[in-house]
Amino acid sequence: MATTIGARDMSYLNTYFGAAATTTRQLTTNQLSPNYSINQLLNATYGSNTASSNTFSLNDVLGKTFGMYTTTSRNVLHGSAAGFLSNGTFIAYYGIGTTTSGTSGIINPNNLDFPINVNINVTSGDYLDITVQFYINGIWSTRTMTSSNQSWREELTGIRIIGFFPTLPVSLTLTSYPSIGNVNGYGYHQMTLSFDAEDPSSDSSSEGGGGGFFWP
Repeated sequence: MATTIGARDMSYLNTYFGAAATTTRQLTTNQLSPNYSINQLLNATYGSNTASSNTFSLNDVLGKTFGMYTTTSRNVLHGSAAGFLSNGTFIAYYGIGTTTSGTSGIINPNNLDFPINVNINVTSGDYLDITVQFYINGIWSTRTMTSSNQSWREELTGIRIIGFFPTLPVSLTLTSYPSIGNVNGYGYHQMTLSFDAEDPSSDSSSEGGGGGFFWP
């Protein structure tokens, strides 16, 4: 599940977003990446790295979050687990803001110099039975899994993980870290995903292509 901000402290906020605790960071004024102010990170207007207002204080940060949302509207956060049929698709869009409005322009609709470290750890089944795709600048592109535990640090805005009709069930842990300072931030969102094994007695590919989501 997503990790919401839990302290009104600039050192903590730096580490939340993936920078060193000692990084010099402004609270309100507009800066350039990787030195975005906290106000910019949380409240940048759509498609912009400029905060909507300079009226902002440390009291405003509690309960804000980085996380994976269910749609491009970014008004519902994913939880901690989800399961799918053998050809199902997990999809998420990254957001920063509140749990019901992760719309900071820093990563909506495009990623404006805000690296995210994505780690996929396949704990059972074959890592070759899933396809991983990143959404960058409006295009989905595939990333190759070469081992059961793999990471990518990129400026993406969305992720898809697709089941490829595994013969055995596949379970994995997906962890997404804000990484604006090249380290894994405390504000990570972690989920457990599972994909059913293909049922050899049925042709699941003929039954609608299978978004295949079967439990929340």
